Amino acid sequence: MPNKAKVFGWRVLLDRLPTKVNLEYRGVDLSCNLCLLCNKEVESIQHLLITCEVAQDWIKCDRWVGLTLVRVNDIANHFCSFHLVC
Repeated sequence: MPNKAKVFGWRVLLDRLPTKVNLEYRGVDLSCNLCLLCNKEVESIQHLLITCEVAQDWIKCDRWVGLTLVRVNDIANHFCSFHLVC
């Protein structure tokens, strides 16, 4: 697995991606913390990678390459299941 994918997984597990929730926590003044894609929920890692209906459109690409993807409810458990970053 490429190192940048491992670093991304590590940052997801540590909740260190620059989502709006994390930026606000670090003192960045935002006018709105809703997801820019769907404008329905607060932009968190869990939302962007699991629950955002707009961001999840990329999953539909699995049919093009003949993959069967499994939907997950918790991003940390999903990354840990690969034993790459835990």
